[in-house]
Amino acid sequence: MTKSKENCAEGFDLLVGHNLRVVRKKKGVSLVTLGEAITLSYQQLQKYENGTNRISAGRLYQVACCLGVPVEVFFTGAENLEEYVRIERLENEPQTYFASYRTYAGTTRRENLEAEIEEVLNIGNNHLG
Repeated sequence: MTKSKENCAEGFDLLVGHNLRVVRKKKGVSLVTLGEAITLSYQQLQKYENGTNRISAGRLYQVACCLGVPVEVFFTGAENLEEYVRIERLENEPQTYFASYRTYAGTTRRENLEAEIEEVLNIGNNHLG
């Protein structure tokens, strides 16, 4: 696999994991509760949310069903994947030089993603109701 394809896959892992965490928290579901519902340890769910481990399509579908959301919600923000990965890497740099940038860029990115997810969830709820 080429380096750019690896970066793309890694970027999706980070994005999907982040969005999984946002949706789970918005639904008020703990890691333990979600893990029990899909017979998975909360530690494994944490690894998915952190982008450490890649979640399979089947498992992602299980999570979506359990949380009552469309699978697509986990890919919210994918159109800006390159920027997301760039900022995510900057946020994880240990140098204090980036500290103020991390705070500003990270907050903005998170707020934008969370607003997009909220919009998708609202659209989904309107179709269900």
